[in-house]
Amino acid sequence: MWPLILLVLGAFIADRYIRGKALGDADMLAFGAILYIVLPFIAFDNEWLFEMPGVESWRDLFGAAEHRSFQIAGLSLGLAIVYQLGRIAAIAASTRIGSTMNRPLSKSMQAMVAVGLWTIWLLTALPNRESFFQGYLIDYDTGLMGTLATINLIALATVLGCRQYRLKGVPYGALRLLLLINSIALLSLGGRLYVVIPVIALMLQSLADTKPTASRLRGAVGFLFIVIALLVVGALRIDEALSAEFLAYIGLAEGLFTSMSLGSFVNYNGIPILSTPENFFGSIVNFIPSTLIADKAALVPTIQDSGRFFESPLGATHILVALLGNFGWLGALFFACAFGWFMASVRQVAPRGWWLYFYLCSLLPFMLFRDGFAIFNKAAIWNGCILMWFIFTFDRMMALRPASRPRRARNPCTHALIEG
Repeated sequence: MWPLILLVLGAFIADRYIRGKALGDADMLAFGAILYIVLPFIAFDNEWLFEMPGVESWRDLFGAAEHRSFQIAGLSLGLAIVYQLGRIAAIAASTRIGSTMNRPLSKSMQAMVAVGLWTIWLLTALPNRESFFQGYLIDYDTGLMGTLATINLIALATVLGCRQYRLKGVPYGALRLLLLINSIALLSLGGRLYVVIPVIALMLQSLADTKPTASRLRGAVGFLFIVIALLVVGALRIDEALSAEFLAYIGLAEGLFTSMSLGSFVNYNGIPILSTPENFFGSIVNFIPSTLIADKAALVPTIQDSGRFFESPLGATHILVALLGNFGWLGALFFACAFGWFMASVRQVAPRGWWLYFYLCSLLPFMLFRDGFAIFNKAAIWNGCILMWFIFTFDRMMALRPASRPRRARNPCTHALIEG
């Protein structure tokens, strides 16, 4: 069953890519489903990598999910169907979300954003400069990483907007440079996710323009080369000998270890019909800047607070755990339909894609599938929609501001009379 699902999802993405389609939300969700839902079941069924470090713990926790394999497959299929129904409903109703932000920012606003982000970055990075490039010698500094991640996401959204309208100039260059330097800083802290997100967004924006099949094939080969290179670097960083099996382990570890939470959730809770969405709606607390509330994460209600216990030794929350723990399987179907409607409504503002659509799509394959709603909602709703809406609104207000009245030229004849 799972190999067939893998074949169908892989063929869906490959066909659209080769035929020159603009990749978007459906493709990113299919990719995330392959990595976080399908491959863990295939690995378990075929006893892949069972002798690798940490896999024994994953096997013990994931076993309960394997016992409910058909139920989980049915739920996943149902979510995909109602998501598509939500998209169809939005298209039929011609709903559009975010139209006021589908325009170029003025040069002055670009400059303000660039100066503001660079200032925050310097005030954050310089006092913590000893934390960078320490590899695995220090623990994650979640406060530092959270601030830099927010900077990366806002810079990304602004850069995507500039690229959409082919805007050039010093502010755009400063934002691109910040995105590059901040990404390197995040990599040095272990924050690979917030570096992958800009790569995906920029790639989707580039692919929105129709390209010849040969060009797309070369791009796919190049992307595969980059993935293999990253896997090799990951293996070398932990001083392991290179082998095909270990590279496969590095590549699958993200999906496998995230699925530990899925196995433990269904073991303790089964597959509930309905749940209380305290965690989903409580995630609004995470919108508050860390400078105002230092330990705001402790204030966000967890899924466990609503009575749904599960284990997640590495901290990641599987997408199905987030959905079942907040809504139950019935509520999850309604959520998927509403989310499909939302994504299609955003896309319809500009059918070939625009900066907000690309930004949201880049969050889907990894962040949505592993980070839970507290983090995803902040990145998508707060950083991508609300904060950027304030920026565009302020930019429009400045554009509508009445210009100062020019001084009235003196009439030479009247001036002569007065002087006389």
